[in-house]
Amino acid sequence: MTYIFIRRGWGAFVRCANEAKARKLARHWHETGQGGTSEKDNDVIGLFIGTSKFPSETTRTQLYP
Repeated sequence: MTYIFIRRGWGAFVRCANEAKARKLARHWHETGQGGTSEKDNDVIGLFIGTSKFPSETTRTQLYP
């Protein structure tokens, strides 16, 4: 089973059903600037994909600089 999470800055991890939905939500966050704990955190969004249910044990891909 593959687990997919996204996270903005230092915020909480959000589990998504599939990679397409995760990328769509990340794009929405990036365009609207919602969900970050501070302005500097709003720019960085990471996508975590792996077989472990723990995001720290998965592979991270940075979606937005």
